[in-house]
Amino acid sequence: MTSKKQTDRGKLESALETAMNHFGHRANFTGADIGYRWTAGKETDEIVVRVHVRNKLPLSELSESEILPKEIDGVPLDVIQGDYRTVEASQRRTRRRQRSSTVMGGLSVGRRNGGAGTIGLMVIDQHSGRPGILSNWHVLAGARARAGDDIVHPGPTDGGRPNRDSVAQLDRWMLDRGGDAAVALLYP
Repeated sequence: MTSKKQTDRGKLESALETAMNHFGHRANFTGADIGYRWTAGKETDEIVVRVHVRNKLPLSELSESEILPKEIDGVPLDVIQGDYRTVEASQRRTRRRQRSSTVMGGLSVGRRNGGAGTIGLMVIDQHSGRPGILSNWHVLAGARARAGDDIVHPGPTDGGRPNRDSVAQLDRWMLDRGGDAAVALLYP
């Protein structure tokens, strides 16, 4: 396995801020981030500042002032096509509650025979190396929780059924002054 090239984080963040300030006002601009360059559909080991645009046009169709530089402050720049739009609140609620073949943050989830809440993050458990779900104590655990309880997506009150929709197993939780969290490890 090859290792990814490391770049000075401060230099990357400075270049990202410069990109946002110089290009963020453009009508075609949809975002900017730091990440790996993709070439011919494959991730490379080069960390770059990535400027996202609604439509990526050939250089021949752009005026000189519309062409983005190859680098900013010595950091390579990549241009990625991505038309990202916000979703109306009512659509978010509906989508959150719908069954999805991909479990991800923002979707409905809950403990078997429990309620429903939202997946906060997808995580990798440092103890086992397995992927998991991180959410609040009341979403994944609750007062009657036991390690090993099934976690259902969507959550039971959003229509999820344990015999069909179990996606994870409750692993551990905390609810005290130090935090409010629970972790469930995904089934293979």
